[in-house]
Amino acid sequence: MADKYTYLVINLLSLSMPFLVSFENKWVKYSSRFKYLFPAIGIVGLLFIVWDMYFTQIGIWWFSEQYITGIHIGNLPLEEVLFFICIPFSSIFIHDVLEFSAGKSLRSSQSLACVVKVLFWIVTAFCAVCYVIYFDNYYTSWTFGFIVIWNLFYWFHKAKNPAFNLPTFFISFFIVLIPFFIVNGLLTAIPVVNYNEAEQIGMRMFTVPFEDAFYAWLMLFPAVYLYKWFASKY
Repeated sequence: MADKYTYLVINLLSLSMPFLVSFENKWVKYSSRFKYLFPAIGIVGLLFIVWDMYFTQIGIWWFSEQYITGIHIGNLPLEEVLFFICIPFSSIFIHDVLEFSAGKSLRSSQSLACVVKVLFWIVTAFCAVCYVIYFDNYYTSWTFGFIVIWNLFYWFHKAKNPAFNLPTFFISFFIVLIPFFIVNGLLTAIPVVNYNEAEQIGMRMFTVPFEDAFYAWLMLFPAVYLYKWFASKY
């Protein structure tokens, strides 16, 4: 009986500390920005849920019934829908902590900005190449293809959102990858989530598909961008 709460517990544990710390009023004051945070998470999350439903429908991935409660929204377990709330919430909290503690120095560093710019275009070019090479592998091609589209959109619209700082996001993203891989490592090792190996490159980092790191980029980059845009406009 306890097994069916596995995915739910993983979600709640990933959310717990950032949520509890959110309500302090002398430090990051995360809760004061919920009105900007949740619309950003909601917009991006809805797009990912639609994508997730489609991939579940065609068998790109599926969920082990013994590790979920059995409550579904469409063809997705409730826990999978919560994933798109809990993970961005906790990840953006890490971004805000970094920005609060080192934001000014990160924004003012020209050398860091140059390095990040080069890395940004390396990531974009790498994703474009992988999209072409692995075009027939759905998980790989969709993930890398959408990253190219998003990165280009960001680059040509970045002046419209000066509140978003790419170096800060880059560094916070690499920090976020540590808990992200812990969570995804659990989900893929148990396994709660199962993948169709024919629809990906087939390379794993321990038990985590290689594409998952880029999937995280695609999920978090637009969410942080929208969050900063909402906060600067309203």
